[in-house]
Parts: sequence; C-alpha cells; structure tokens
Amino acid sequence: MINFLKFITKSLKEVFAPKICVVCEKYFGDTVSYSEFICNKCYDSIPYCPSKDIIYNNLLMAIKLDDLFISNASSLFQVDIHNHRWLEIIHLLKYKGITKIGTEFGELLGKRIAKEGFADYDYVIPVPIHQSKKRERGYNQSEFIAKSVAKILNCNYNSQLLKRKKYTNSQTLLDTTERKKNIQNVFASYNDKAVELVNGKDILIVDDVLTTGSTINECARILINMGANSVDVATLGHA
Repeated sequence: MINFLKFITKSLKEVFAPKICVVCEKYFGDTVSYSEFICNKCYDSIPYCPSKDIIYNNLLMAIKLDDLFISNASSLFQVDIHNHRWLEIIHLLKYKGITKIGTEFGELLGKRIAKEGFADYDYVIPVPIHQSKKRERGYNQSEFIAKSVAKILNCNYNSQLLKRKKYTNSQTLLDTTERKKNIQNVFASYNDKAVELVNGKDILIVDDVLTTGSTINECARILINMGANSVDVATLGHA
C-alpha cells in the first residue's frame, strides 16, 4: 500500500511538475540525475569559470587597484551571450522563487572555493538587499547561496553584519561609471555589534552574479572600514 501511494505521488508530480532541464529545456525525469534542475548532460558541461586569479584580474580592469577592497574572487560558472541559458538559472533563483537552485549550486561553489585553497573564513555573508525589495520578492537569493557555501566550508554564516540602507534600481543596464555612482553610500554596518564581530576578521561575501564588481566591492569597502582583516567574494555566475 505504501509503495502504491509513493507511485501515485511520483506520478502526479511528473504530471503537474515534470523535471525539465532549465538549461536545455528537455525532460529528464526518467533518469537518475545529479541535479534537481539540470539534466546530467548539461551538468557535465557546466561552463566553469577560469581560475580566481583571472577573475581578480578582470576586476582590476573595471576597478582601480587603489579602489579595490577585495582580496580574492571566485565564481562557479560563466554567463555570456553564448550560454545565456546559464543566466536563466540566475533569473529562476532571483525572480521565480526557485531558491533550491541557490542551495544546490551554492554547494558546488563552496567546493570550488575549497579546491582553490582560500576557505578559512570567520564569516560567510550574503550581499544584503533592501527590506522593501525583500518584501516584494519574499527572500534574498544570495542568502541561500551563502548558507550552502558556509556549510561546505564549515564556516559561520551571518546575515546581520551588513545592511542595505538605500533602495536602488537594478544595475543591469548601467555602465561601469553609472554602477559605481548608483551604489555609493548604499550599504552600512548592521549595528554596533556587527562592527565588533567584523573587527580583525576574514570575511567571504557571496552574491548571485559578478559583473563589474561595483556592488560587491562597495560591500567590501564598508567591511574593511568596519575593521575587517580581509574580504573575499564568491558568486554563482560571472559575466
């Protein structure tokens, strides 16, 4: 009887929520898969980002060294016009409420960070979003990624070290100069206790995607001004 109920439950799930790969859009529910969201073929062809050194050098092309407060940078996969379906994964996580994507790929990101050899952090934190935006969306997508990264690295997760004090429009259509201006004076320490916790600590900031680095570098600047020893960044996507 129990097996029959399991069969019925599985069958109904396949009817109303069939497993469609978010990358190639093909059905893969009849196979044993590594992922809940992408088929094994796409999983095996994840367009992994280049090394952290290359990503860091890319940041230096957008941000002057004297203005860069980030020590290391790592991303899981590359998104561009040639593999835009991987950007769709970010959109599903960010706007469609499929937060398990952040959890699942956050684990992969954590493993990549550990493999790259910079994984000893006092705190792993998400890039904060404004409370108004969090109410609109219902969640902060970066929190799900950061929690998984912290779990894999066996580090403390803390979402109450930084806050976003100003509501800003999306950075998507802005150039590098406009992004930098748009993000000025947006972040601040969460409270006095946060300053005490951050002082002298090594921090990893986690976000969904890294483009010019303006947003995450501003977070790093605030943390350094709070007394952090170092700030590294990690994201799912790199554009």
